[in-house]
Amino acid sequence: EDRKAKEAKRQDDILLATYATVEDINRVRDEQLKALDATINVTNARNDKIQQDLDKRIKAAAAQERAGKKPSKQLLSDIESLRGQVARNQQYAADKEKEKTQITAEYAAKVERFKELKGETP
Repeated sequence: EDRKAKEAKRQDDILLATYATVEDINRVRDEQLKALDATINVTNARNDKIQQDLDKRIKAAAAQERAGKKPSKQLLSDIESLRGQVARNQQYAADKEKEKTQITAEYAAKVERFKELKGETP
């Protein structure tokens, strides 16, 4: 119990030492969210290019099958690899979206606690 109180006091001291105003807290939150948005955008753009490449290879495999030929092992391997990349990138972007939600909640709690410590109305 005493350890919890000491830890809470330490966290409060860090909060007060790190931020001078609520606007400072919000600015840091916004910077973190902006960085995550940029990461998500880059990931999605990369995924769009991978998806285009995947679509081309799937069409090539289908054309080979229609011509009565079996698609090469390399082509089938490439298709499988690209599908995996698309799935991993989609999961990565989804994880970053979750991270944005966590950051938003974390900083809302910081603002609330900061206001309490400063005696401002929450």
